[in-house]
Amino acid sequence: MLGICVVYLVLDKDAEFLLEMNLQRILSYTNAPYKIYGVALRLSDDLTNKLRENGVVLPEIPEFKLAEYKDNAKGAGEHSYYLDQLVDFAFMDGCTHVTTFDMDSWPISKGWIHFIIAFLLLIFLSLPCRDTRLRTIFPILLLP
Repeated sequence: MLGICVVYLVLDKDAEFLLEMNLQRILSYTNAPYKIYGVALRLSDDLTNKLRENGVVLPEIPEFKLAEYKDNAKGAGEHSYYLDQLVDFAFMDGCTHVTTFDMDSWPISKGWIHFIIAFLLLIFLSLPCRDTRLRTIFPILLLP
């Protein structure tokens, strides 16, 4: 199963459109078994409920503490922290593949995940050394 990890952060009313677009495109264009894992970071209750109603898994994640991430600016460090937590959670929840999207990015066509996996497989097959460790980086479990 594919895990799709997204940090949902809406700082103003205009950004709600991005959340809507992200969610709608993932739901419309993902044609492999998947779960969306999200963090509802500073969202209104209405938007958080919208995520839940659309099947987004919102795991309990300890709050980001800037003091523990001195090398990062707050925004970048906070975003990275939550994505790392979501990816770990997705794998622990049984996902075999994980991808991440920013809230302002989304799939643009059906079959996008199969295209990405096929592309990575082509790269793998073109490598002069086919080290077996690379098979964990280029899985083909979702190919038809």
